[in-house]
Formats: sequence, C-alpha cells, structure tokens
Amino acid sequence: MNILIISNSPVTSLFGKTIPWNGTVCTVTNELVVAEADAVDVLIDLDFENHPDRIAYYQQLNRPTLIGSVLYTLHQLHATAAPVARFNHWPGFLDRTIAEIAVSKQHEHLFQAFFEQLEIPFFITADEPGFVSARTISMIINEAFTAREDHVSTAEEIDIAMKLGTGYPYGPFEWSKRIGVNRIKDLLQILAASDQRYQPTTSLLQYKTSV
Repeated sequence: MNILIISNSPVTSLFGKTIPWNGTVCTVTNELVVAEADAVDVLIDLDFENHPDRIAYYQQLNRPTLIGSVLYTLHQLHATAAPVARFNHWPGFLDRTIAEIAVSKQHEHLFQAFFEQLEIPFFITADEPGFVSARTISMIINEAFTAREDHVSTAEEIDIAMKLGTGYPYGPFEWSKRIGVNRIKDLLQILAASDQRYQPTTSLLQYKTSV
C-alpha cells in the first residue's frame, strides 16, 4: 500500500505507530503535488486546516483520503459524497493508539479496511466540530482559564490538581500549551455560535504569549 502524508512538520509516527507502517510505503511531503497524490492508494493530509481549498481536489481524487480537520466538517466542506474522512490531528491526540474519525456511512468500509489492515484501532464519531476529545478538552481548558480568572487558584496548582485528581497526562494549562491556545479558541468560538456553553472566557480570548 502506497500512502502519501502531507505535513508542514516532520512526521515519524501516526496513530501510535512508527511510519512506515508494516506493508506500506509512506512518503511524507510538505505540500500537495497532484502527480504524487494521483499515484497513491491512500492520502493523509495533516495540514488541511491551513489549506481547506484542497477539498476541491480531494472530492474528485476517488481514493481514501484522511484530512486532519477538527474545525471543518464534511458537511461544511460538501465532501460527504467523496471517500474522505476527518480525523483529530491536534498535538497530543495524533499519536494516540486509537484513531478518532468522522466519515459518511457509505464510505465507512473503506476506512475500516485501511485501519484494520494496519492493525490500528479506530472509532467513528458524529460529523461535528471538535469530535469528542477535542471538544471535551477545550471545555476543560476553558473552565481552567475561568477558575484562574476568578482567582480560584494558579495555573500550576490547577494543573497539579487535575493530574492528581483525574489521572490526566497533562493539566489543562499544559494541554493548552501543547495543543495551541489559538486552536482552542477557534473551536470554542465555532461551538459557541450554536451553544453559549462553549463561549470562551475573557482571559482565553485575550491570551497572547503565555498562560
């Protein structure tokens, strides 16, 4: 199986496994080259959210394409008829040993075959911004910023409390640094457009260089 991975940063592993995966030839490039994409069996775009216009090409590529898209849904991209699946590509989630994807019902079998061949566990979520994990961690981070804003505690103490109390690998402020606060803000603002529970707190919106 020939796989093309598009990424603007070095990639040595995905979904908890070192690449190239067994039985595959993986090529990593930092830009979409149509001639290369036309020749592969599966395409994985880790940089899609910076280049959403690529969906026009992926809609007619007619082969399994995985796009890293926490914000854009298949419905918004008008890509439900194409063999395209979204996955959670955020830092800290990309190397989990289970893939979180959203895909149209008629194309589930394509991606099931792909993940099963590579022995990578996966689960399918609703085609909504944030999937399950990104939406949940963004809300936790937002609440942590609110707590600090209300002088409940410091960022360091909140991180320690969450790690000790919940067993999380990172505290919410550590997560925000790892993921990138701008990603958190963008997702929360999209979600808040239809549900005010997701409205980013003031200090999160004003975040500049450090937490």
